[in-house]
Amino acid sequence: MSKRTRWQELVIAQARFLEYECTRLCQEGNENGFAGQRPGVSCSPRQVEQAAQVHLERARRAAGYPNPWPRGTRLVNVWNGSLVTAAFANLHCAKVVLVDLYSEEDIQAAAPNVLARLRACLPPDDHRRQKAEALFGPAATAAPADARCQAWFNGRNVILQANPGLPSSRGRFGSPADELAARRSALREAMHVSYDAADEQYARVRSFRNILLIGAAVLSMLVIAVCLVGAFHPRVIPLCFHPPSTTTAVGPKGTQTVCPTVDVGGKTLPAAGDVTVVALMGVLGGALSATFAIQKLRGTSTPFAVPVALAFFKLPAGALTAIAGLLLIQGDLVPGLSQLDSQGKILAYALVFGVAQHLVTRFVDQRANDVLSSLPSKERAPAGSEPPNQATQPGGGEKPAPVLTA
Repeated sequence: MSKRTRWQELVIAQARFLEYECTRLCQEGNENGFAGQRPGVSCSPRQVEQAAQVHLERARRAAGYPNPWPRGTRLVNVWNGSLVTAAFANLHCAKVVLVDLYSEEDIQAAAPNVLARLRACLPPDDHRRQKAEALFGPAATAAPADARCQAWFNGRNVILQANPGLPSSRGRFGSPADELAARRSALREAMHVSYDAADEQYARVRSFRNILLIGAAVLSMLVIAVCLVGAFHPRVIPLCFHPPSTTTAVGPKGTQTVCPTVDVGGKTLPAAGDVTVVALMGVLGGALSATFAIQKLRGTSTPFAVPVALAFFKLPAGALTAIAGLLLIQGDLVPGLSQLDSQGKILAYALVFGVAQHLVTRFVDQRANDVLSSLPSKERAPAGSEPPNQATQPGGGEKPAPVLTA
């Protein structure tokens, strides 16, 4: 039996937990009221349970449970992530379906996570995030339930103070059961939006990872092509230098010559392996640069190994910058470095140019860091999140809700 990866075990464990949640909520369904309880609408806990079980079963199959994937399917999923997307999408749908059985306590317990995802994935001016914050944020917690529902269905992110001269939302919804159904509907929509936004962020990470791998493959083929040209036609890409005085080999015309490969008297210079040796030094420099870049990246729990793809991208980039750098020196385009008088210096400069590819790929490093930092995480507060309520701070009084008098 093939071993499962971390995300597969995570999906299976979450599916089992959601089954427990489904059983618990269905047992409490009679106490909480049926989902979406309104005139002419009937949705029993049994129907909710069946819908959730369908999604959980599909999530398990996408995660390779109970039957493991064929090898070909595993390789395809590594590239396009279709099974990962299907597994987590069905888990999210099961969670959204179970909202129809939530009590008010369940709604208040789930709201902080929904708000955290919305704040991590949506900008502050997004009206969907503003509506969710108006209904489930700290300011709405201290407001009456009818005022919270009125704020959501008004489409405004302020809490309306009850006014005796105006009809209240309780009169609009008719009963506490209708208010609970409205709260469930609002949480269900906010949760659905938050999961969709988070899934889009993970899709961008996978696309960025694929772009890095494609770029690494293209650069690798280019390096191989340049090395082949240098091997079959050494004079097309000359990487030898002619210092004014040296004790190394002497070329066929009596000029003193230094090349990246070991000089052997009597052989025609440049040699066939010059470009290949310089490329290998550049790859070594790229590996050193990748080591420094990876240690600055925050570890990620995503199923897409972006730092590894970034390291693969740097290796052929280092080879190309090493070859290009020595060609610039050989063409007298770098003042003061046109007279390399030993093989060791040539290889050392090739290594330095391989490390210097970081100057070219640093924008890719910054983009990788930005992409990983934009993912929702429990390790840090999302950017733009609100500070804690003063009621929970030592010595602080309760923070009043923003009120707009009608």
